[in-house]
Amino acid sequence: MQQSFYGYTDNECMDREVFQMGLAIIFAIVTLFCVWGVFRSLREKNFMGLAFAGLTVLVFGAFTVATMIDILFGSGGGGGH
Repeated sequence: MQQSFYGYTDNECMDREVFQMGLAIIFAIVTLFCVWGVFRSLREKNFMGLAFAGLTVLVFGAFTVATMIDILFGSGGGGGH
């Protein structure tokens, strides 16, 4: 059984990478729906909906970008250890 740098086996590292990629895809889908909500709220002049959709875009967009950066350039699912 081959151990990787973080003490995980190769299969466990692959499982973490697949999980993180799925998480990034879900974050991206939520972000896209909220961007649609921002434009819809602007069109209908619904400023409360605009505030909530805008905040959600910022939060989920940041998580999407951070997760993609971690997958592409970071440890690739090292678990922060």
